[in-house]
Amino acid sequence: RSDNMSETKPRIAWLSGSYFGRRQMMTKIREKFSAHDIFVADQSCTVEYLMNQMQSTGCFSEKKLVIVNEMPQFKDSNRAKYIKQLKEVLESLDEDIFVVFNGISGKEKTLLGVAEKIGKIYNYPDVIDRKAAPQWTMDFLRKLGYSIDFNTSNALIDNCGFDTSVNGVGVDMMEMAISRLVLCMPPNKKTVELDDVELSVFEHQNFIVWDILN
Repeated sequence: RSDNMSETKPRIAWLSGSYFGRRQMMTKIREKFSAHDIFVADQSCTVEYLMNQMQSTGCFSEKKLVIVNEMPQFKDSNRAKYIKQLKEVLESLDEDIFVVFNGISGKEKTLLGVAEKIGKIYNYPDVIDRKAAPQWTMDFLRKLGYSIDFNTSNALIDNCGFDTSVNGVGVDMMEMAISRLVLCMPPNKKTVELDDVELSVFEHQNFIVWDILN
């Protein structure tokens, strides 16, 4: 994780990388700003309405948390104009308004640049080096109260860890695989064996929900 913070109180958080890492941070942010009004923006939100939410306080609280999970849709011909306007809004945020960009593409360099100047950047790795993956898996399970040996870790990684979106062992894929494994473990059993891994392995690259019924 890397953090950049201006000398003044940060008004923006920029979260990127693995889904599970971002989700944990979002939980912390929501808890910290629990007394704030919350507005969540996705693609269905217009740029004008998003900017309005960033410039006005809420109905039930004078403080507001604005969470941007997806950028609004706008025509390419208007893109530069709207990005410029968003930049200006972010640079003049009221002290009672806090904005979170969650999983927004790093291609939005103008907005990212503002976040780097007056906010905090949280980047969560989304890929694990293959050589380091067995130890990462053993450490992760140890924190959950389980033990697993090197060879069994490798079996879990080889069968569940590859993520085409990162072309390697994905952090999110491994967290999901470990979650399935723990759910499949017999009660009171704390040592993971190859049979446990085989029971939890999901065999399909392309997920079809109805396959669960089989």
